[in-house]
Amino acid sequence: MNMDLEKDLYLKIEEIIEKYENNKNNILGILLEVQAIAPQQYISADIAKFVSRSLGTSLSRTYDVITFYSALSDKPRGQYVIQICNSTACMVNKYETLKDVLEQQLEIKIGETTNDGVFTLIYSPCFGACDVSPAFRIGDEIFGELSKKRLKILFMIIEEKT
Repeated sequence: MNMDLEKDLYLKIEEIIEKYENNKNNILGILLEVQAIAPQQYISADIAKFVSRSLGTSLSRTYDVITFYSALSDKPRGQYVIQICNSTACMVNKYETLKDVLEQQLEIKIGETTNDGVFTLIYSPCFGACDVSPAFRIGDEIFGELSKKRLKILFMIIEEKT
């Protein structure tokens, strides 16, 4: 195994795995928590290998989980991942408008990261904000009921905080 990961990161990953009782059936929860603490919010090859070995599961199984769930990534992401819901409720409420404004403001397309590494824009399946659709999420914070004007104002506020 490549030991270029910092020792404290390995220790944190071990703590997460222990929290889930070293149970490989909890791999999704483990990977979500690991990704949240990983540099650039993604599961690197080294991290995937470490988790696989720690859980006693195949690397192939670990990558199956990483590539199946849109909340996980095996590619570097920005400091803030903006997830646009593309579920049926958000589609009916024109999430495309939301996507268009975010792409214009960030000057990137879905799946890309801003040049400064601050924002990554992705689609995400339903995250339970149908009552305020169309919606997007940054971390655990959900933003919904957004007209183009309100979205631009909100985005300016978000940019000021970064």
